[in-house]
Amino acid sequence: MKRQEVGRVAVRAHIVLLSSRGRSASEIARIHDVTGPMVYKWFDRFDEEGPSGLYDRDQDGRPKKITEEVEAEIERLLEGDPTDEGDNATRWTTDRVAEHLDQELGANVHPETVRDALDRLEYSWTRPRRELPPTDPEAYRKRLAAIVEAVAEADEETSVLVEDETILGTVSSPSAHVATCWGTAGRMGA
Repeated sequence: MKRQEVGRVAVRAHIVLLSSRGRSASEIARIHDVTGPMVYKWFDRFDEEGPSGLYDRDQDGRPKKITEEVEAEIERLLEGDPTDEGDNATRWTTDRVAEHLDQELGANVHPETVRDALDRLEYSWTRPRRELPPTDPEAYRKRLAAIVEAVAEADEETSVLVEDETILGTVSSPSAHVATCWGTAGRMGA
């Protein structure tokens, strides 16, 4: 077993083998960097069950949060539109699905658990890409002309605030950021 098995089972087999060769439990614990009680546990399991006692046992663990009912609800949601459920969104995200499951079924699950369920249900998922819709050049020209006209009609007492979204990168201080992104001006000429 020590030569054929890997990982924990091989270590457990080696613990028993070292004991059969006369090594003490404290020596074996030091060799494998485990506690003395752990060494005795594997001695006892080997004595009671033989080599099969060195394998991991099935553990019940915590009950699944994603039951068949929850999986059915996830599939139902994905077939529909979030607006059908009263959500103000155009697509489902794992966060939205998790929130819906909590509100509607009382299934308090993490978005990562939803991702795991999607994998199990053989759905592929991607993070939504947020893109601006294509701009109609004529509509853009009209909006720009309206802005230019409004600024041209402003009197000298009017402050015009402008935000330039093309400036990217880091800014050394908040005041520098305000000065960079926002400007005030009186009458602006065309």
